[in-house]
Amino acid sequence: VMNDRGNVHEETESLPIGLEIQGNAYAIATTVAAVNNSTMYRYHVVYRGTSRIDSLYFGLWLDQDMGDAGDDFVGSDSLLGMGYAYNATNTDGGGGGYGTPPPAIGLMLLEGPESVGDGLDNNRNGLTDEAGERAHVAHVSPVYKNVQEPTTAAAYYNHLRGRWSQGHHMKLGGWGGGRTGDPDVTDIPINYVFPGDPTNGEYWTMMNADDQGNPLPAHDTRFMVSVGPMALDPGEDFDLTFAIVWALGQNHLDSVTELKKAAAEVKAAFENGFANLPKGTAPSDPVTLVSPGNRVNNQPSRSRLRWTAIDSAEAYDLMLWTADTVRTYQVRTSFFDFDDLDAEELYSWKVRGINVFGTGPWSDFWTFDTGNTSFYNRAPVFSSFTVVRNAAGPLDPPVMGVYDYSNFGFPRVPCPGSENLCDGPTEDQQSTTTREWGIHAGGSKAAFGPISDSLSFLGRITRMGMNLEAMGTFDYEMRFTKSPGRAFLRNSLTAVDVPFELWNIGEDSPDDPSDDYRMVPVICESACGAGTADGVFDIGGDHAISGGADDPATDYFTWFNPPNMTAGTSGYDSVVHASASVGEEVFTDMVLVDVGGGDEPPYRAALPETGTVFRISIDPNPAPILAAPGPLAEFLPGSIEFYWSGVRFDPFQFQVSTSPGFNPFLLDLVVHETSLELPLETVGVYYWRVKGSGNEWSAIGSFRIVDSLADDLDNQTGVVSSISTYPNPFRTNATIVFDLFESSHVRIDIYDLLGRHVLLLTDH
Repeated sequence: VMNDRGNVHEETESLPIGLEIQGNAYAIATTVAAVNNSTMYRYHVVYRGTSRIDSLYFGLWLDQDMGDAGDDFVGSDSLLGMGYAYNATNTDGGGGGYGTPPPAIGLMLLEGPESVGDGLDNNRNGLTDEAGERAHVAHVSPVYKNVQEPTTAAAYYNHLRGRWSQGHHMKLGGWGGGRTGDPDVTDIPINYVFPGDPTNGEYWTMMNADDQGNPLPAHDTRFMVSVGPMALDPGEDFDLTFAIVWALGQNHLDSVTELKKAAAEVKAAFENGFANLPKGTAPSDPVTLVSPGNRVNNQPSRSRLRWTAIDSAEAYDLMLWTADTVRTYQVRTSFFDFDDLDAEELYSWKVRGINVFGTGPWSDFWTFDTGNTSFYNRAPVFSSFTVVRNAAGPLDPPVMGVYDYSNFGFPRVPCPGSENLCDGPTEDQQSTTTREWGIHAGGSKAAFGPISDSLSFLGRITRMGMNLEAMGTFDYEMRFTKSPGRAFLRNSLTAVDVPFELWNIGEDSPDDPSDDYRMVPVICESACGAGTADGVFDIGGDHAISGGADDPATDYFTWFNPPNMTAGTSGYDSVVHASASVGEEVFTDMVLVDVGGGDEPPYRAALPETGTVFRISIDPNPAPILAAPGPLAEFLPGSIEFYWSGVRFDPFQFQVSTSPGFNPFLLDLVVHETSLELPLETVGVYYWRVKGSGNEWSAIGSFRIVDSLADDLDNQTGVVSSISTYPNPFRTNATIVFDLFESSHVRIDIYDLLGRHVLLLTDH
């Protein structure tokens, strides 16, 4: 519902009239292409003003931008009551172009308003106020971009009346200004722009603008279809219906021919109430789910769900649910990417095909869980960045010490008092001064990875992976202390005071100081475009962590091992007091960012408060988890698709063999994605596995290539054909149901998500 009262008319800058317009757009699903490719628009107009309107025009302006907007021609057909657009040439280029051939599009009046009793010949048949008279299209006028475009109320009204903005009438010839310069031709006013048939060279069209067969230059041309004049008294109303029709022919001019045929079909169907139109059928084939495989574990928070495409579907309904939430999506591809799946959650999902005629059957539903995804959705080594202490003492639990705006991939921890994961530090707990500080890399963009990108956080601080070995699987702390520490300036033997200490706190032993040793910091200031003043560790400038310009970052600081890495400070002391050489570099070019800290000195906080401790936790890179093909999967010879989950910042080693010992193997490939498609033609059992950089091999997957998908199930002795658990999920008690191809010995073991044996249920 649109009302022209209640706000400023910014487009026309006109005064309100008092019209209320109730619009309803609809389409009809049918196998009649003309109707199926059209949309209809019904408008109910109510006049709520107080004075009679004696000359009201109602118009629709179409900026069709058909493919490439810069090469549209327009025309009109008075018998159909339609303005239309088509391509100037047979190829529609540009980034959004249709190519060859291009279609045509039209805007036509299906039914005008009743107009009996206004003293006007509204339908232009020579009679006034005859029974059932309805207003016909009065004008189809062009609107050229940046030329004669209306900008005032008077100019808009003139265009509705088939005139140019200044008020003079459209005339036959050229751009609509008449046959200028030809003294033998009388200017002829015209209500329908370019009414000739462009398909046969008829005059006047944009293909033949001068009656000599010469076209006009291609342009970003628009058009308006208007109805009127109509008289309207206060309280009166009227209805009218338009259609936008689309058609594609063998070439750009044949598309105009097909458009006019389609418009006539739509008009006839409308006058028949769209009755008895043949209907199509909804998709009948079920969708087959592909990946992640059914009942797979430890899927990452960023996961792609895949299924097979079916020819009869124009789109797909996807439903994903947990015990207490349901998500639904409609997508046009046969996959959907998630980047926000919750950790340690069991998900179920199913898919069905849809088209304009209805919905198809749902697929089977599959389940997968996200296990403990502490670093599956991040990168090798890093599992968390937290603040474990502030000026008031230890924080329990620790809070987030890094920013992850827009899911840039940084490890996240639950927000205080909530099960939701935080996107960044929390001012209510990280510090006693309500400032929020996050770890990042100097000179980097906001994203965490990949490790191969020198501008990402991971690529920057690890020198694109060169420092991974030095980092190991230790935990590290940056401690802001009362007594100053010492740091060296980059490329200098000069040492300066800094308000922090850097520590290696051992491997998975944060509460055991016996293996902690102090590290040596090296800072970079103006040479790196950091800080405000040289010779002092401070903040300055802006970091790209967010879109704002008020996120100052500290000087760059690089972490070095001392040459002597025994517990305590002896190694550090030997460097800063005796000028011994430093050992290996661990992290390079790290900074702390105060988001929203200000855009120039003095900033809202100089540095994190004394007592703040940032902790960086590192875990081994987990082995990939195989998703599809799943166990017992059978395929006909041909192309097989493989999917797995894992860290995508390093390449994967992928192997296929006919032996479970992979001796020999058929294929040994390096893959940079988490999927692969391979042709396999030989019937038999295959085994496959995947290994990421610096970690163990995945579990071994298996599948079969068979001559027929009904291949002799009786020979699969000793194999479980199905297994399920209910209720699912469960807390304390569950029933496990399984089927066998034949009676045999059964052993059931329970393992946790880390692969550790928990319980033997039965062995008989």
